[in-house]
Amino acid sequence: MLCHAYGTAGDTPAHLHALLGENPDKRTAAEYHLNSAIIHQGTPWPATAPVTTIVAGMLMDTATAPFMQKSRQALIDFLTEVDESIGQMSATDWPKLETMAAHDISPLLVAADYDAIYGDEDAANALFAQSMLDLRNIAPLIRAGIAALRP
Repeated sequence: MLCHAYGTAGDTPAHLHALLGENPDKRTAAEYHLNSAIIHQGTPWPATAPVTTIVAGMLMDTATAPFMQKSRQALIDFLTEVDESIGQMSATDWPKLETMAAHDISPLLVAADYDAIYGDEDAANALFAQSMLDLRNIAPLIRAGIAALRP
């Protein structure tokens, strides 16, 4: 089960769909969701990498890119914030994150037991570490999405 800053990410697909729609209120809510729940004050969550991959793909797909133009600046801001969170890690941080991510929290994620995750320092560190490692793996895609949006 994927989660974001406010719990399970079950609400995220509707927000992603709204980015393609004509409803300005839903589009604004989707933009806010990306910049508050998916990446929260520079902190990634398990949903961050998959959502970022989808957003970057939508931006680079000639079929969906025209629909994304109304959210252009918000999407640049989102991708930039995600990329900046990766950039905050030094070369020596990555091995530490790999060690922290080895702590198995999958049963807690499947059960959506966030109280147990946040109540256990090792589990909370593993959640953050795995989220960062997932972002590191898609960094080239993030940067390609940013480049596709900039004039």
